[in-house]
Amino acid sequence: MRSILTVDDLSENDVDSILARASEFHTNRHLDQSSQSRHRRLLSLIFFEPSLRTRVGFVAAATRLGWGVVEVFERRQSPVSMAESWSDTLRMVAGYSDVIVARPGQPFGHDELADAAACPVINGGDVGPGSQHPSQALVDLFAIQQLVGPVAGLRLAIVGDPRMRAVRSLLALLARRPPAALALVADAEHLGEACIPSALQSIVNVCSWNDLSEVGVIYIAGIPHGSLPLDRRNALLATAARVQALTAHCVLLSPMPVIDEMDACARRDARNRMFEQSDLGLYVRMAILEHVMRSDLRG
Repeated sequence: MRSILTVDDLSENDVDSILARASEFHTNRHLDQSSQSRHRRLLSLIFFEPSLRTRVGFVAAATRLGWGVVEVFERRQSPVSMAESWSDTLRMVAGYSDVIVARPGQPFGHDELADAAACPVINGGDVGPGSQHPSQALVDLFAIQQLVGPVAGLRLAIVGDPRMRAVRSLLALLARRPPAALALVADAEHLGEACIPSALQSIVNVCSWNDLSEVGVIYIAGIPHGSLPLDRRNALLATAARVQALTAHCVLLSPMPVIDEMDACARRDARNRMFEQSDLGLYVRMAILEHVMRSDLRG
């Protein structure tokens, strides 16, 4: 059984295989794969935290592959009964499923899968100091490759809170296939709590928006409200003036949602490609589902 809880659960061959298959889906637009399966596979989504892109993205991906989908949004509980444990919920749903995508609202660990999961599980974004979002990182890497080009040789910047789970997973992938340079535009408090992979530290430059004039890709991460005083938060936002100062070939990406991290003018800038990035997520999630199913069948 092959689950994906962190980027480290993917070998280099796994990453290449998923991205190559996503590229095939994207290029050929051959989305109906149902004839390849002798039975209709079932994806279950267990989401105890709100989600839009990840949940809808995996529902769409499974449907395009001809799979069925079951969605679970809460644990079993009642006014006279405490909530069922997370591990029991996971095990029960796994018994009916071929693959599970889960956002449990708590840290996700490999240990609990040994007893609780009877099918592959994909971490749809957990919480805690080591939280990850591996499928989003694969979407982000694929978008960079499709919209800009190979990561090697790129000057890339991450703006926002580096402690965010999508950023943590993306940094883990970039540590294995690093860009030419990586700029971090973040508050010192957030940087102090972030863990930058050792493989990236020699190419990381902590800077401000004024230093991004030669960057090819800017990844706009979230900045949780209340995590910074307003003046320090404002120093990180993608304003129209800051975006206008970038080179014409620079591309803006974001895992979204974008609340106020980009102002209205910056969102309308032609260099903002975050919705194309989101669209490409369909093909990556299709490839991920195929990958874990294929790995599971190999034993």
